[in-house]
Amino acid sequence: MKIKALHLIVFALVLTGCTHFAGAFQSVGTPAKWTASMPPASAVSLHPGMLTAKTATLYLLAGTLEPSAFVRSAAVKPLTLNAAYVKTSKITTGIFSDTKDSPILGEITIAGHVVNASGGRNPTNVFVTLVIFENDQIINTIKIPLDGMGLFEFDTVPWNPNFAYQASVMYNGIEFDSELVDAGILLPGAAVHLSLPVYEVTTNSQFIEAVRMRVIYDFTSPGWVHIAESILISNPTSLVVVSPDNSTPILDFPLPKSATNVDFPDGNGTNRFRLTSNGFGDWQPVMPGNGHLVLVEYSIPFTNSWHSNLTSPIAIDSLMVMVKASGIITTSNGLQLSAAQSDPSSSTTVYAASSIESGRNISIIFTTQDQIQRIWLGIGIFTATILFALLWIIRANHIGNRAADIPAVAENGENVDTILDAIIALDDRYRHGDIAEDAYKRARAEYVDKLEALRDHGKD
Repeated sequence: MKIKALHLIVFALVLTGCTHFAGAFQSVGTPAKWTASMPPASAVSLHPGMLTAKTATLYLLAGTLEPSAFVRSAAVKPLTLNAAYVKTSKITTGIFSDTKDSPILGEITIAGHVVNASGGRNPTNVFVTLVIFENDQIINTIKIPLDGMGLFEFDTVPWNPNFAYQASVMYNGIEFDSELVDAGILLPGAAVHLSLPVYEVTTNSQFIEAVRMRVIYDFTSPGWVHIAESILISNPTSLVVVSPDNSTPILDFPLPKSATNVDFPDGNGTNRFRLTSNGFGDWQPVMPGNGHLVLVEYSIPFTNSWHSNLTSPIAIDSLMVMVKASGIITTSNGLQLSAAQSDPSSSTTVYAASSIESGRNISIIFTTQDQIQRIWLGIGIFTATILFALLWIIRANHIGNRAADIPAVAENGENVDTILDAIIALDDRYRHGDIAEDAYKRARAEYVDKLEALRDHGKD
């Protein structure tokens, strides 16, 4: 009896093991929705050929499988899956029809956690929106309420490798978006966890600064210079900077008065950028981090010379100026621009500077070479004229001083001989250029008058 009982126990254990093995094999081979609890890390041992979406998701969450084993495209950043993921109540997302180009080939689950990254309370009474893209076009939008713990889950989301997904939530009047999930790196049955941070707001913009500013001056179109500016802005705080009201921008950038064809490649068709009396303003909230980019393009009439005044409302850590021109001389006032690169074949020169304070005026002067030649010619003529005038003044003063040395005609003690000797000496000095003609004629006339007076007196 003991032997039979022992056999029965062994048979039961073997049967139980087979049942678990069969269940595990079925779980591995079927990419269905998983509901089992997380297996311990020590129990994970799977042949790579048996890897499916469900098991890969489990092992990624457990931290026992490298994300690279689950990513099929090296050019795409692996998803960040949270090992602390807690499943919420499932909400069916609805029935989807196949798209024209990409039929539905499976389902995935997209869940996540909304966190107040400013340290405040998590949002309540809000909805989470999941947008499904195909070839950059929205093909479906789903909304579900956020639970009290800030958790959400979109169940049975249609999958096709050409799809992309993004979750978002509205908080403080601002839409906060998750990272974009590329379906091409997933397999049917995958479960993705997203972190969706939200922030409190402030109108204090004093900590905002520009990580870098790039300015391109293109002189290739005759009579015009085309300018393209890009400014990457950093918000080092944990608050979103917003405008105080609809009429006051967060940042106000100046533009030249003669700027035409002003264009905003990243904001056309929106109310983000608006022209102001000084230039243009940016009303888009500045999120924490380095992702706020300002792009503007405009044109300026150009003939021979133009002064470009760059002024930023915020400090600039790095400035790069690229000049695309042939025969243009570039100089700068208020900033030392260093030529970092030059390509004669494309007539492109790159200048660089760093650590520029907010409000500092940077004057960059562009002048054609023929204009430079005309300027130097004008400077030469002006200098020659000044030198000639100075020489003439010096000579005139010298002659005047010598004329002043001529003794006046004495009233007494003179006779005809002394007056004639004085006239001869005066004529001699005039011939040698020692006195001016006016002084000579005036002195000679005095001597002649004196001589005539003496002769008349002798007749009497």
